[in-house]
Amino acid sequence: MNLTRHIHRVLDACDNFLAKLPGGPGNSHKTEDLRQVGLDLVVRSMAVMSSADGHLDDDEIGTSVEVYRSQTGYELSEDQIRMTVSTMSLESDLFWHDLKIKGHMLPGEVCREIFNASRAVALADKVLHPAESVVLERLEDALGLDRVAAS
Repeated sequence: MNLTRHIHRVLDACDNFLAKLPGGPGNSHKTEDLRQVGLDLVVRSMAVMSSADGHLDDDEIGTSVEVYRSQTGYELSEDQIRMTVSTMSLESDLFWHDLKIKGHMLPGEVCREIFNASRAVALADKVLHPAESVVLERLEDALGLDRVAAS
């Protein structure tokens, strides 16, 4: 599974939104803020999803290391990825709060891509586990996607 593709889609959706603003993308500070929020939420959402079924595959860890390096230019070890996933479980309430607040600040197209990336993680093993279904429903609600679809 190519998670990098999903992260690029989130960033592209941010850029598409910014390009539609009157006068173009605006100042670079605002651009980086929107891209940073999108990148943060998609990575954290995928981490939550990757641990939803209680099993973190070595392929998921290796891909996470690769994605982090390609998007930030910094190295991250496999142990750091495992710790991040564990931390996401421990800080679950904080994640869901951040997702709901920040998700409503993002354009619907960006939220949809964050959801799509998380769904790709859930389906990486070709099975949608009941716990993953619950997390996907919660992601959809927190990102306000039912609200976006109704508009």
